[in-house]
Amino acid sequence: MKKILSLTIGLAVITGINVKAQDLPQPSPAAKVEQRVGLTDISVSYSSPGVKGRVIWGGLVPYGEVWRTGANKATAVTFSDDVKVNGKNLNAGTYALFTIPGEKEWTIILSSNTEQWGSGSYKQEEDALRFNVKPGQASQRERLTFTFENTTENTTLLTLRWEKLSVAFPIVTEVDAKAQNNIKEALASAKADDWQVYRNSARYYLQSGNSLDQALEWVDKALTIKNDNWYTHALKGDIQAAMGKHKDAIASNQKAIELGEAEAKADGSEFSYKKDLEEEINKWKANQ
Repeated sequence: MKKILSLTIGLAVITGINVKAQDLPQPSPAAKVEQRVGLTDISVSYSSPGVKGRVIWGGLVPYGEVWRTGANKATAVTFSDDVKVNGKNLNAGTYALFTIPGEKEWTIILSSNTEQWGSGSYKQEEDALRFNVKPGQASQRERLTFTFENTTENTTLLTLRWEKLSVAFPIVTEVDAKAQNNIKEALASAKADDWQVYRNSARYYLQSGNSLDQALEWVDKALTIKNDNWYTHALKGDIQAAMGKHKDAIASNQKAIELGEAEAKADGSEFSYKKDLEEEINKWKANQ
């Protein structure tokens, strides 16, 4: 038997055969969640341990001690842009997430040292950010998970859930300054027939509460280049209504319906947005 084993090993070496590790289920499988908040990409990469009938808080995860907040390599949180985390400024980059769980309060730590396996080599002087939050109760969850919740145009809650506990903290991104710069660059390089740049810029200004006069100027520019797009007319109607120009807004929506029905008829279909546009017209008529 020993002779056969020696011959097998020798053959593998001589022939250059690569001995590959078996691909088997892991006790704490790798996981990753991603979310775009405004114009900023945020991701969390972690390993997800299970409860498996164990006492988690104050047991497997002791109170008052630094925890890697997952399993295997320390959980990594990545931000593509500078953000505010729990109201504190944090530069773009990747950070290792550590926590110090407590019965009534948790300490959240984002460490600049991302190459840590567990918490044995954790050093407080490498903290990029540290703050406290209150844990909350949650429905039973077998595996540790991270989720992004209550996401808006520039905010989100990064939430940890495991066993019957949840811990969350807010993240705020800078949207407007980056969007304004993108608009400026797009307009500067727009071609003569690039009507969508003007329409998209107008839509952003309407949605973000920027200058409505500028939004109207841009949507008119888009219509000067291409006047047969129903959505652009509908957008103009929304801008005019926001400016209190309800009579003009009604005319814009009526033009949008006319163009939309013609387009749908050419395709042998029905204009599905007609009802929505008519409801807006009726609302604006009541405000005249």
